Formats: sequence, C-alpha cells, structure tokens
Amino acid sequence: MSFQAAYVPIGVGTFHLESAQLEFDKSVRLLSSLTEDGVYPDRMLLTLEDLKGFLDRISPDLIILQNITFANAAYAGEVLKRFSCPVLLWTLREPAIDGGRLRLNSLTGAYSAANTLRAFSDGEFEYVFGSPEEEEVKTQLAAAIRAAGVKSGLRDLKMAAIGHTPQGFGFGRALDSELLKAFGVTLEAVEARELIERCHSVVYLPAVEMFEIFSKERFSYDSTDEERDRSRYLMECDLLIIDDLGTELVNTFTTSQLFYVINERLNRKKGTIISTNLPVNEMRDEFTDRVMSRIISKYRVIPLFGEDIRIQMKLKGYTAAGSL
Repeated sequence: MSFQAAYVPIGVGTFHLESAQLEFDKSVRLLSSLTEDGVYPDRMLLTLEDLKGFLDRISPDLIILQNITFANAAYAGEVLKRFSCPVLLWTLREPAIDGGRLRLNSLTGAYSAANTLRAFSDGEFEYVFGSPEEEEVKTQLAAAIRAAGVKSGLRDLKMAAIGHTPQGFGFGRALDSELLKAFGVTLEAVEARELIERCHSVVYLPAVEMFEIFSKERFSYDSTDEERDRSRYLMECDLLIIDDLGTELVNTFTTSQLFYVINERLNRKKGTIISTNLPVNEMRDEFTDRVMSRIISKYRVIPLFGEDIRIQMKLKGYTAAGSL
C-alpha cells in the first residue's frame, strides 16, 4: 500500500471566502511541491457534509488538518472518529489585520481542534503556524511528511531480536508494544540456533573493503585461492550488507564493480543492503545513471533522519565502547 498524505482544509462559509480561497490554492501548491503522494479535495470543506464526503474517499497515513477559517470541534472530531494516523494541525496567519472583523479566524478554530486532539488522540499531534509562503512553514511540513512516510514504510516490517532473556529477568512486552504503536514494527524473538538451522549466510563489510577484495583478485599477480574465494562468496551469500558506500575513491573500476555486484546479485535473487550518506543526486554523479537506475528501480529506498549517533554519544560522554 502506497503512502498517502491527506490535506483537510476545514472551515465555515461565514468568513471572508475570497481570502480563504487564496490560502487554499497556495496550500495545495505548496503541498504538491513537497510530496507526490498528497490527496486534496476539489474545494474547501466548509460543511460537515463536505468533510464526510472527502473522508469517505481517502485512506491517509498522515492528515494535514488546516483551519482554512474558523471551524468548531465537530470537524476535528469527525476526522478522529475515522482515522488513527498522525495528525498535523496547521493554523493560518491572518492575511490582514485592519481593525475590522477577522477574515479567517483560523487560530480560534485551531484551538478547538487542538482541544479535541488532546482529548481523543492521546494528546499527540504536530502543529504548524503560518502562511503557505513562509519558509519555516515549508520546512516543518516537509519534515512531517518525510517522517510520516518513513513510519508508513516501516508498517509491515518485522524486526528480529536474537535470543531471549532468562526466565524471571524479562521486562514484559513493553518494547514490542512501543515499536508496534510508534512505527508499526513487529518484534520477533528468535534463538541463534534457529538462525543457524535456516542456513542463511550474511556478509557485512565496508564498501572500501569490498572494492579492495575485487581489486586484489583482478590486478594482483599473486592473488591466493582464499582471496578468489572471498570475491566469489560476495556474489553467493544470501545477504550482502555494503556499508558507507561513497567513502571509497570512486573511479571507473569501482563504478563497474558496483554495477557488477548489484546486477549479478539481482540475477541470482540474493538480498543486498547498501548504506550511504550520499543523497541520490550525488550518488548519480559519482556512480553514473546506469548504476543508479538499477538501485532506484530494484531497491527499496529508506531515508533515515536524525543527528549523527557518534556525535551524540560523544556529547553525552560515551566512548566507542559505550562506557563513561
């Protein structure tokens, strides 16, 4: 099932609808520039009937609930009755303050929606305040959409924990339930003996080391049988994990070998995991369109966000071994 971010602009028809329509159009343009997976109503949802009709047609993984004008808590309540996915509440800045009646009164509507969210959604939701043309709004919306996309991609993932805690020393199933609630990830405990019996072979190595293995086999006149076996085993193992791709010296040899590894293992239907700090455009520049075409079309790309764990551990006073 593909990811879906739903834009839900709620309001009532008693405010300045020309101003609201302008904000609606700008919001749709902004969200369309941030994701290809957005769904949008044809018009502002200014009645509960309009809202219900739109909600009937969507299956969202993220709801962007925007008070296009003031709307009472019944609108947010209708959304929460139907969906349990993450919600981002978006309040619009007043387009003009001239001493007259507020044109949108989005902030008051958001106050009602926020109280409903706190009461019926464990009090957890993201909040954005500002107009669609503001850079900070764009940044916050983009981050929320990316995070929801990652969570959606993890929904059917199973994570294996090798071994069990001794009887009487376990801490219940708290970790299992937290992973399931936060990410949709199922945690399964498995004994090391079971893994051995299944006979799945896994090789983990940095990209630099992998290319050194291929280089010795190709260019060394005195390469040993062991070195040739290592090169062959990289093609035959059930799972190959290539870490830190892009840290090696990139040249025609490494590019051709990377293509060979990817293509050969795909043909053999063998699993491969590649980690890199390079964004897609830089990978294309480094390894050519031919290599990236294989990766983009055949691999599942999972973007990871957050602070560098090594820096965070250093700041907290931990050494590489994890001690103080």
